[in-house]
Amino acid sequence: MKNRFILLFALSLFTFNLSAQTLQKSEGNIRFISDKKGFNAETTSFKSEINVKEKTISFTVFIADFLFKKKKMQAHFNNKGLMNSSLFPEATFKGKLITQADLSVAGTYDIEVKGIIKIRDVEKEYSAKGTIKITSAGVAVSSEFMIVREDFNIKGFYASMTDDIIKVYLVAVYK
Repeated sequence: MKNRFILLFALSLFTFNLSAQTLQKSEGNIRFISDKKGFNAETTSFKSEINVKEKTISFTVFIADFLFKKKKMQAHFNNKGLMNSSLFPEATFKGKLITQADLSVAGTYDIEVKGIIKIRDVEKEYSAKGTIKITSAGVAVSSEFMIVREDFNIKGFYASMTDDIIKVYLVAVYK
């Protein structure tokens, strides 16, 4: 019984320490798709930090690191007419985790994230729903959200592009 209490106490200290510090992304994936025309890209090369005690989160995504199956589409994505990654090399998000849950306690929680997203030269208040999982090994965050491309002055991949909404899928693991 005493050993069990010591183990539980040690695990609760580790979880508490996890919530008291800023953690760096150790792995993750951001993918986006356009349903109407079926183009998609993904990257694992992004920076992110989370502090579950302060309930803050930030992302820096490097635009040129998104990989497409077709190299021609990747070149088009990065050119001046679309994302212009030479002038706007990254997209950023800085925000707060909105939840009533005590994130110092291990578990899986629904969250909302509210903050400022910057894509190209446009900053906007933005919110998205997601999930956060707190364990003694680290923190995992996942979210699925939509970006309205015209909100950020993003042109279409081609003149007849009618997809205004881009679906984004995000998973990040912090240790």
